[in-house]
Amino acid sequence: MQPGDIFPFHAGTAPIVLAFGVSVLGAYMALRAFARSLNLEDGSQWGYLAVSAMTLGAVGIWSAYFLGMAIYPMPMEVGYGLAGAASALAIAFAFSAAALWCLRKSRPGMGWHMLAGVLAGVAVSGGYFLGMGAMRMQAYVEWDTEGMAYMLLAAVVLATAALSLARREGWRWRGGAAVLLGIAVCGQLYAGQTMGVAVFTTPRPEDGFQLDPGVLAYLAMLLVGVTLVVALAESRRDAAAVDGL
Repeated sequence: MQPGDIFPFHAGTAPIVLAFGVSVLGAYMALRAFARSLNLEDGSQWGYLAVSAMTLGAVGIWSAYFLGMAIYPMPMEVGYGLAGAASALAIAFAFSAAALWCLRKSRPGMGWHMLAGVLAGVAVSGGYFLGMGAMRMQAYVEWDTEGMAYMLLAAVVLATAALSLARREGWRWRGGAAVLLGIAVCGQLYAGQTMGVAVFTTPRPEDGFQLDPGVLAYLAMLLVGVTLVVALAESRRDAAAVDGL
């Protein structure tokens, strides 16, 4: 393709499905750790809260995005700037931690719930746009600015609905919250693939250290693998506790 040619993104099924599965897994395990933090007041609750934020940010958001983008077909070679990829992870973690902290406030009122939802929505949407901004390729991406605003609003609404379920007891409530967060993450991918276009340019010099998409995909798969192992271990421990009753 020649400089000035436009490559319109399209919604691919495989990236959406993969991102949804990873996001729901990460969100569920994060909310499980968060639920445990609610019953602790000896200082260990902060450890569970940190684990919850890292699992939500690193697996439920960051890994879901980068695995989805890794299998998205692009007509040119794509790399990722290290600083941009790290910033996407940092934003996803930091805003997830802030959202969960707000949600953990004793008997949070509507104000705390709304603030938690806004923060979680920023984690979801910010992680996506920073991840897209980290792409290094022989093109630049043009976005529909109004569409970006709607994407952020959708992420906030879905995250607020999800966190309203997160404090309720039972795996069904946590599962429902995780599904809503998964929809929020996949909604960013779907909308981003329909609201953005890549405009080809002349070859540009490399800007800083770049990572191959495969490296980020392997890192994301490692995080997902660890989360799966922990999930299986937790399930066995719960089953053993039920058998011991």
